[in-house]
Amino acid sequence: MIFKDASGRTVICAEDRREWRGWLEENYEAADEIWFAYPPKESG
Repeated sequence: MIFKDASGRTVICAEDRREWRGWLEENYEAADEIWFAYPPKESG
């Protein structure tokens, strides 16, 4: 899922590693920055 947040930044919610890698391959040259977030281990 890809959407814009309240401040206009593009947010990518990849379902799995394959989807994330696909996005990176297509967009790595165009993205100025990437913030990577993942749930803590305790969250299940």
